Amino acid sequence: GNGMSIIVAVVGAGRMGSVIARRLPPDTKKIIIDTVPAKASELAEAVGGSWSVSPEQAGDADLIALVVPASAVRETLEKLQVLVKKGAVILNMATTFSIDPTTAAKRSGITVVDAKIIGHAASMSRGEPGIVVVKTENAEVLSLIRSQMRGFADVVQGDADLVQTVNTIG
Repeated sequence: GNGMSIIVAVVGAGRMGSVIARRLPPDTKKIIIDTVPAKASELAEAVGGSWSVSPEQAGDADLIALVVPASAVRETLEKLQVLVKKGAVILNMATTFSIDPTTAAKRSGITVVDAKIIGHAASMSRGEPGIVVVKTENAEVLSLIRSQMRGFADVVQGDADLVQTVNTIG
C-alpha cells in the first residue's frame, strides 16, 4: 500500500464489538463508536484507538464494522451510508439481521456486506479463534476484510445467513 494506515470504525462496543476491535492489526487506526460513552472510551483505551458517541466519526473509515443489536442495524446503516467516504466497506455483523439489496445499494460507491462470526463472544474474548463468514463476490472487498480480520482463524466467503443456524445448533 501507500503507507497510509487503514482506518477501521467499530460501531457498537458490546461483547462482539470488543472482540473485533481487540483483534484488529496493531497498525490499523481504530475508531470506536458507541452510544454509551463509558463503553466506547474504555474499549478505545484498550485498543489504542479514538472514540465517539457519534456515527459521524466513521466518516473517514475504510472499513466499518457495524456490531449493533439487530433492531438498530437499519437505522444506523442509513446514517452511515450518508456519512462514509466513497469506497468504504460497511460490514453488517448482526447475526439475526440481513440487509436487503435495495438498502445495500442506496448509495453508489459504498459496499455493504453481511459478515457473520461463527463463535461465541464470551469464548472468543478468552481466545477462541472464531471464523468470519462474508457474503460477497468482490475480491477487493474480501481482501480488505481479510487484512483487517487476521486475528480470527479464517475469513471465508459464504452465505452469512447460514451462520445463524450454525450458532443455534452449536
